Amino acid sequence: MQNLLYLLLGLTFVLPARAQTFQDTLLINENFSDTSAFTDLSRLLIWGDNTEVESGFQYDSIEDSRGLIYQSIHMTPKAMEYAGYQPNTIRASQAVDFRFPTPVSREADTLIVEFDALWDALNSPGWGESGRIVVTLLHDYPENGIPFGAIDDLSAEAPFGRPAYNMRLRNTENTGAFKSGGLMLYGGGEDFEGEIEQAFGYWLPGFSSEVGGGTPGQGDPYPLSPTQKNEGVALASTTHWKHYTWVNAPNRLSFYQRDALAPGSDNELVMFMETPRSDQFEGLIVDQLNEAHGTNINEVPALYHWFEQVEALRLYFRGVDQAYLANLKVHHRFEGEPVAVHSPDQSLQLKVFPNPATSVLYAEQPHPGTAAVPLQLFNNFGQVIHQVQLQQPVQQIDIGHLPPGIYYLRAAYGSQQIQKIIIQ
Repeated sequence: MQNLLYLLLGLTFVLPARAQTFQDTLLINENFSDTSAFTDLSRLLIWGDNTEVESGFQYDSIEDSRGLIYQSIHMTPKAMEYAGYQPNTIRASQAVDFRFPTPVSREADTLIVEFDALWDALNSPGWGESGRIVVTLLHDYPENGIPFGAIDDLSAEAPFGRPAYNMRLRNTENTGAFKSGGLMLYGGGEDFEGEIEQAFGYWLPGFSSEVGGGTPGQGDPYPLSPTQKNEGVALASTTHWKHYTWVNAPNRLSFYQRDALAPGSDNELVMFMETPRSDQFEGLIVDQLNEAHGTNINEVPALYHWFEQVEALRLYFRGVDQAYLANLKVHHRFEGEPVAVHSPDQSLQLKVFPNPATSVLYAEQPHPGTAAVPLQLFNNFGQVIHQVQLQQPVQQIDIGHLPPGIYYLRAAYGSQQIQKIIIQ
C-alpha cells in the first residue's frame, strides 16, 4: 500500500478538462516513545487503591518469538488488576485519545488506521475480555478536552465525545459467528448521534453501546459485522506481531490483517461493513446494505446513521492478559481543488467511460494501432485487483464483480496517467 501512496502523492488524475489533485496526509505517526501526543484517560481519575493520579499504561520494547522488536503501549500490571466494571476499579478508562488537528470530513475522504499488535495469551470463552483492543473514531469531541473526574458525571452531555464508528479486536482463540476475533459497529446507544456506555453509575469511555441500547455482540448484529468473511479467521497472535489496517471509506468500513513482516500485498480482508449515507432515500440504503452484506432486510436498521465527520481516535485496552499495540499510523486521503491537467501531450490522454460505471468500463486509445498499453486497476486500499493489456481501439473491462466504491485506473500512455473510477 505504501508504494501506491508514494505513487499517487503529488500526481494529478487525468480527466477530460480538469483534474482533482490527490493528497495523502499522515495525521498520526506514533511509536509511543513520547506520550505528549495523546491524552491518557486513565489519568483523569484516581482509580484502584491509588491516592493520587497514576497512569494505567506503560511503554516498552516488546519482542516476538522471531526476534522482531517494536516499541509498544500496554496496560500496567496494576491497571490489569483493576480492569473490571466496579466502582473501585479503573472504571474502563484504560484508553488514550488522539485528537485530529481539524475535523475530518467523510464526504469523499478516507481514513486509514494501521497498527501492529501482539498478545500474551488467547482467551478460550470467546469474548476476548482478557485482552481486548477497541479502536474508535469519535465525533462531537469536547472542545476544551476531557475534564478530570468526568467519568463520574453522568449528568454531563457526551463528556468523552460520541462514537461514530468502532472496531473491536479480541484475543479469542475461537472462530465463528459472534465469538470471532472482530466486530465493527456504528454509533451506539439510543441516539442517532451515538452514545458511550454507562454502567455502575459512571461512564465507560472505552465502549459504545449497541445501536438501540443493547449489549454489543449479542443478538442480531445487523448491519452484518462480523461478516462471514471473518468467522473462520483467527486474528490475535501470541507468537508474532501482526499488522492490522482499518479502512474508513465514505460508504464502507474494511478491516485487513497480515503478518507484520509480510508485504502489503498479503493483506487479507477480514471483515467489512457497508455505511450508506443516512440522508439517502431509505429504500436505496436498504438495497445497498442487502447487496453488500448478502442480507434481505426490509427496513433501515435501528438508529442507522452516516457520520459526516470525525474528530478524534481512541484506543481502549481491557483485560487481565496483555495486549501490546505498536506503530500507530493514520492516513487521511482526500482530493484537493480542481487544477489544470499537466501532460506532455493532451492528445495522448486515455479515455475511460462511463464514469460512474456499474458492470463494465470501456478504455479508448487516443491513437489506435500503437503499442499495447498496460492498465492496472487499484481498489481504495491500494491493491491491484485487475490488470490488462489495452490492445484494441476500444476495449471492455469487466467490473461487474467489484463492490461499489472508488477505484483508480493507472495507465502508461505517453506519460503515466491515473484516473479515478467510481463504481456504483
